[in-house]
Amino acid sequence: MDTFDMAIEKVRTCYEKEAPFCADQCPFHLDVREFALRLRRGSVNSAFRTFSNGVGFPGLVARLCPGYCQQACPRGKTDTPIRLPLMEQAVYRLVSNRRPNSYNLPAKEGRFAIIGAGVSGLGCALRLCNKKYQVTVFEQEARIGGHLLQILPAEEVEDLLNREFVYERYTLRCGETVQDPRVLLKPAGEFDAVYIATGAGGDDFGLQPLADGAAPFATDTPGLFLGGSLLGADTMHALAQGMTAATVLESYYKTGEMKSAPALRPTRMVLDETILTPQEGPQPTALEGGFTKEEAIAEAKRCLICRCDACYRHCPMFGYFEKFPLRLMEEVRMTIHPVTLDHDGTVATRLISTCSQCGLCTELCPQHIDMGSFFLTAHRLMRERKSWPWGFHAMYLRDLAFARSDAAALLASPVERPKYLYFPGCQIGASDPALVRGSYALLRQILPDTAISLGCCGAPAVWAGEVALQEEVFADIRAQWQRLGQPKMVLACPSCGEMFRQYLPEIPTVFLLDLLAEHGLRPAKSVEGTAAAVFDPCAMRHQPSSRAAARQLAEAAGYQLSELSYHGERAQCCSYGGQIGMTNPPYTEWLVQQRVSESDLPYLVYCVNCRDAFTAAGKEAKHILELYPGCARTTMPEPSWEQRLQNRRELKKQMIEAYFPAMGDAMPPEPALPKLVLDDGLADKLAQEHILLQDVATVIQACEADHRRVTKPNGHFCGYREIGPYTCWVEYHLLPDGGYAVHNAYLHRMKIEIEEHYRAE
Repeated sequence: MDTFDMAIEKVRTCYEKEAPFCADQCPFHLDVREFALRLRRGSVNSAFRTFSNGVGFPGLVARLCPGYCQQACPRGKTDTPIRLPLMEQAVYRLVSNRRPNSYNLPAKEGRFAIIGAGVSGLGCALRLCNKKYQVTVFEQEARIGGHLLQILPAEEVEDLLNREFVYERYTLRCGETVQDPRVLLKPAGEFDAVYIATGAGGDDFGLQPLADGAAPFATDTPGLFLGGSLLGADTMHALAQGMTAATVLESYYKTGEMKSAPALRPTRMVLDETILTPQEGPQPTALEGGFTKEEAIAEAKRCLICRCDACYRHCPMFGYFEKFPLRLMEEVRMTIHPVTLDHDGTVATRLISTCSQCGLCTELCPQHIDMGSFFLTAHRLMRERKSWPWGFHAMYLRDLAFARSDAAALLASPVERPKYLYFPGCQIGASDPALVRGSYALLRQILPDTAISLGCCGAPAVWAGEVALQEEVFADIRAQWQRLGQPKMVLACPSCGEMFRQYLPEIPTVFLLDLLAEHGLRPAKSVEGTAAAVFDPCAMRHQPSSRAAARQLAEAAGYQLSELSYHGERAQCCSYGGQIGMTNPPYTEWLVQQRVSESDLPYLVYCVNCRDAFTAAGKEAKHILELYPGCARTTMPEPSWEQRLQNRRELKKQMIEAYFPAMGDAMPPEPALPKLVLDDGLADKLAQEHILLQDVATVIQACEADHRRVTKPNGHFCGYREIGPYTCWVEYHLLPDGGYAVHNAYLHRMKIEIEEHYRAE
């Protein structure tokens, strides 16, 4: 079994389809969820059909069921259990048509005998008749009903039972005692199987049940089965056993195998108890203490519709797509193993890369199913097969390459073998060099020999499914660490921390805020009495000490902190994880809005990606490091991709000048750009579409060099150039001073076939 198949098998252990607690206790395993949902809508007739189909004799069950379900209802923990019996009684009383379903099926050849016309025997007869088998019921008394005649008036019993046979035909032989059921069986007799339901204290004819399942039982005589009150069942369980017996007898008729009804295991469903809020139900005011229609509907609305659905309720992605793990798994499976004639299924390509890899689903799942890992496995497999849209991650991989290049990467140490190596990550310096400069200065105060490594942890390669590239990045980090004598890594980025924990576990790490708190380095900036909500990064889900350190430092600065609904182990992603922005922009925008709307308070964060996502959406957010000297934010609002690259260059330059002047020649020269004059608004468009000025210059210079351009009616030139996996187009014209006026630029996720011809020449 390969890795993907193993991942599928793990997802298949999902409890989504497990029965709710009420249905688990119900003898008929009534689909209570569907019944309640239909009644919620006011669909009394539809709810009645669900009830009738499930219990066989709805009038009888509505009249006599004691409500086993109420003992299992989770609502009993907060107020009162759902009063399902009252809802069933109301539906039965209010339904416009109580007639049973009419099944237009051809008659079948199988012949079955039932001994006992009590509730269990007639339950078996009804289900066999529904399937159009030939049924004969033997009853030693003069009328049907068995022990029901001791509970209800005889006329009511016969009415409740016979009503369900209005469209069915069976032979009833009252006043006839069967001495030995064995003589009823073929070949001497005329029946294929016999169900014995002679009631409490009735004759079992010396048969021994085979204890290989649950009642109704197969016996030691092929073709004979026992069930109902004869085996000690109460009224409702006896009826349920009788209806199940029909399936058992039919199976024997078709296969010749003597099997009892399968023993049903208890439900494994786990309820998300955060949904348990007190909600008292209506008081019944109808005749005889029942519900009116409005009261029944109100009670149905109290039903929690219990399902093992914590992942669906709390994972933004599941809720956004309105799909449970099993459905998502099937769509991914069909994408990996297409069933289309051309074997090119793309059912879930975008969905696979929309997962932010935050791990919340695993945290919530009683089976610890890791859907993020499942999606990532599928992603990698599609990359191997070259069936992945490269445009989803091309920009991020290009960013990774720059972070590792000589223009941005740095490894420097004040001593040969430092005890600590500061690895701030690529995005914190790209967002704001001051955060890295200031935090490194803090570290040098308390740990003077701390080295620094500017680079990327490899998360973009992991999230893009580029296994070879991620291993290359990890190997470089490991080599740097070993070169400096295996110091402890100080991390400032939660995402980096997650990468190190998963892929570089041999490297000891500590989070920057933990060190600051441990050494008592309190923020210098006072914000006494300022209210804020702490936003925990999803990558800090399993780092309680770091979460505590963040709060300790914030409170030391004077913040009055509030907790968000999703924090700690249940922290949700800000929208950066998995770098989903290019894959599914509408979902990304929706996700950010979900996060920023959790509180009207400003957010205090300790992940720069969270801060940038929130401030871009107009939310006031501050990084805890901004409270320290030298770390005040210098980029407002969050920088564009172009600015992020320049910030990394500047950071490396500043760190060398401030701490490692002997490395002054380590900075490569910046690429020279021609003079570019952009039309109004074009800079914003370039930033939004992640087009660099270097890309624009590359296109223009190539077009000018080989004169491969077209002239538009307005006199502007238009040309293109392949830049990595993209084709970049630029509209421009020459300026008198040798520069270029740029009017438009855009990217295509395409290749132009003529380029192959030109390259060949």
